[in-house]
Amino acid sequence: MPYAIVIDSPGQTMAEYRRVQEEMGDEQSPGLIARAAGPTETGVRVIVIWETKAHADRFFAERVAPAWTKVYGRSPDSAAAFFEVEDLEVPVGYPLKA
Repeated sequence: MPYAIVIDSPGQTMAEYRRVQEEMGDEQSPGLIARAAGPTETGVRVIVIWETKAHADRFFAERVAPAWTKVYGRSPDSAAAFFEVEDLEVPVGYPLKA
């Protein structure tokens, strides 16, 4: 079942978000369905949808945590919400890159 994560990073800027993304590299993430990120009034919000919870857990442990630690010098401390996705629609041919 698809699995979603909503991450709020208060105080983070989009430039810092991009630094973490660059540190993680361009390698395709197995199980990734979609990712959206953008600024909020307090920082950055990221929404990621995975094929399974196992894919999400593996990506966080192998790519996010090490990249975050390298950029910030500490473990990730962002607030996150997790849920199983029961309804998901991604139109065929939609340009997913902004």
